[in-house]
Amino acid sequence: MKTISGITFDENKLEEAIDLFLYPKKTWNDKIVDFLSKPDIVEALDNNDFDAVFSEWVPYTNCIRRVLVEILLSSNVDFLPYMSKIYQNMFRDNNYLISVDIPANITNIDGLSFFNCKSITSVKIPNNTISIGTYAFNKCNSLKSVTIPDGVLSIDIGAFCYCGALTSVTIPKSVASIGDSAFSKCISLTSVVMEDGIRTMGHYAFYGCDSLTSIIMGNGLKSIGNFVFYECKSLTAITIPDSVTSIGIYAFYDCKSLKSITIPNSVTKIGEYAFSGCKKLKKIDYLGTKDEWEKINKGQDWRNFPTTVNCTDGVIEYGNS
Repeated sequence: MKTISGITFDENKLEEAIDLFLYPKKTWNDKIVDFLSKPDIVEALDNNDFDAVFSEWVPYTNCIRRVLVEILLSSNVDFLPYMSKIYQNMFRDNNYLISVDIPANITNIDGLSFFNCKSITSVKIPNNTISIGTYAFNKCNSLKSVTIPDGVLSIDIGAFCYCGALTSVTIPKSVASIGDSAFSKCISLTSVVMEDGIRTMGHYAFYGCDSLTSIIMGNGLKSIGNFVFYECKSLTAITIPDSVTSIGIYAFYDCKSLKSITIPNSVTKIGEYAFSGCKKLKKIDYLGTKDEWEKINKGQDWRNFPTTVNCTDGVIEYGNS
């Protein structure tokens, strides 16, 4: 194992990646040589201006970025401390990364930057980082832990989707929104803590997190998107904060172990089939009156939903409860 720029990697696998991707293909050798021979790139490399190197847009830019990273690492070049962000596709589709401790100068992690890095086990994101891009860590199947600091403003679409080994995550209060499918299909995820201040959860945010047993939603959350906890089959109880005004369609669909849920009277809309398939959900605690409950815009499926709603002034029964 070797560490450069906070990147710990397997040297043998790195060399294999270079051999497989670059050297047998003369066309790629020519492209890399042509790129590295450009006067502006030569000057940037001489000045350690790696932002200029990686931001240069030429044909096959994304592939060239990946190969350049491999060449820099194999040449023991400490490059990340001289960059402001991690560019799109820089580390994509490799199996040599083991862990990443991103240096403090990095403010943005672009989309697809670590996509499908199958061997990476841990990621530490610095306090100065403000965004985690679309599919940034998607399909990092071995990723067990990630540290998201207070300072990150957005977690974009599919950022940690299909991280099958991830077991827990804390989302800090600085994050305004959690993107669609941000943590969907994280099948080993058991607990999620969302600190106060997060305003929205995108559609499918935690869809298919089969092992999820605990979710703490902080105050300030305004909406729960469509399909957010769809098929989270291990969830047993949910308390929705009193800042939430809407619950999307199919939000808790097929949460087969869900037995209790507390809904505040701030909610004005519950989408269709939000709790369909929740076979063990026999009661809902509603923190408002029966009249307030009846005024909530709800889907027609409630007519046959076998559950009891406990309101502050009495009980409403549905279906055959």
